[in-house]
Amino acid sequence: MSKRVLQLGGGVLMARSIQKIQELGYEVFCVDMNPHAPAFAFADGHAAVNISDVEGVDKYADEIGAHVVLALNDAGVLPAVHANKKRGLKCYDPEQVKFFTDKGYMRERWKEFGVAQPKFQVCTTAQEISDAVHDIGFPCIVKPCMMWGSRGVSKVNNENDIAFATQFAMENARGARYIVEEFMSGTEVSIEGLFKDGKAFILAKADKELQQHDNYRVTIQINYEAALPDAILHEIDALVSKAGAAMGFESGALHAECMVTPEGVKMIEMAGRPGGGHIFGAIVEAVSGVSMPQALTQILLGEDIDPSARFRRGACYKFFNAPEGVFQSVDNVEHALQMPGIIDLGFTMAEGTIVRTMDHGANRPGYIVSQGINRAEAIGCAEAAFAALKFNMR
Repeated sequence: MSKRVLQLGGGVLMARSIQKIQELGYEVFCVDMNPHAPAFAFADGHAAVNISDVEGVDKYADEIGAHVVLALNDAGVLPAVHANKKRGLKCYDPEQVKFFTDKGYMRERWKEFGVAQPKFQVCTTAQEISDAVHDIGFPCIVKPCMMWGSRGVSKVNNENDIAFATQFAMENARGARYIVEEFMSGTEVSIEGLFKDGKAFILAKADKELQQHDNYRVTIQINYEAALPDAILHEIDALVSKAGAAMGFESGALHAECMVTPEGVKMIEMAGRPGGGHIFGAIVEAVSGVSMPQALTQILLGEDIDPSARFRRGACYKFFNAPEGVFQSVDNVEHALQMPGIIDLGFTMAEGTIVRTMDHGANRPGYIVSQGINRAEAIGCAEAAFAALKFNMR
């Protein structure tokens, strides 16, 4: 019987990872709380199970005889670790999951192991947040310890921002834990890679462009490869490896962010799962030649593979909104999708929507994914495709 893989998550962008793993000759099953999840159509079997349900995931994994379980986002990390440990696979332990899913525990762990990072304080009440802001000083960042997609993350510039930042963090938190940390100026870098037998294999590094806003910290463009000197890129690799080792990383996917500051490279955060959206299924392969879904599956199964990057090429992950006003429609999407270098393009905004500032990643209605022989070519392809779109507003 072929190996059976259980993927946690069946969103439309998760279909590609199913197909890539099937190319290895494995059967791929999928669970998602949505009984009509789009990726179900591509799987060898599926079930409507909440990916954060440890018992539910374990039960279905047993029913199908899964050899390995893959978590593609934070909600599925704990169930996947439980299931994989039960199967005797190499990964970090369930008690270490908190380091990857709670930014407070993550920072405390890094502090213990001497990993470079910003000053921080973990808080549980509004008063503690206010006290920490005054202690760390302006500007600073306030965010939930547990959440993803930039939800609840804001920059506090002065006294007047504290109340907003506190409410924004509390409204978006999973659990009553928050973190206040030093604001770092510099270039933010996003890192994708794999750990195999405790060794980090970095496959992609990109610099990020953020939306211009006084408070919201929303990424609007990710450019591969990062435009940084080789010495800095090597420093990033070493820091990510050290940060992962401190958290107990044995084998699995990593997604991390760091900041290149005048004082050196400092860690922002690290997740024990792949990057979201198109990163896992398409972008990492476009820039490195390594299919991350395939390599992650093989590593967790203990197969003898070399997950090193095959080459270095360019890609651009561009997010966009409609112009200010009331959205009616957008033309030329199909034409833009067929332009050179375009991997994918999509726009999801209903007619009549009043265009508002994007306050977290899930509010980004449009995206363009492009590739090129190098960074500049990929960015040029994305910009050309965006320029071809015609927004109809009123």
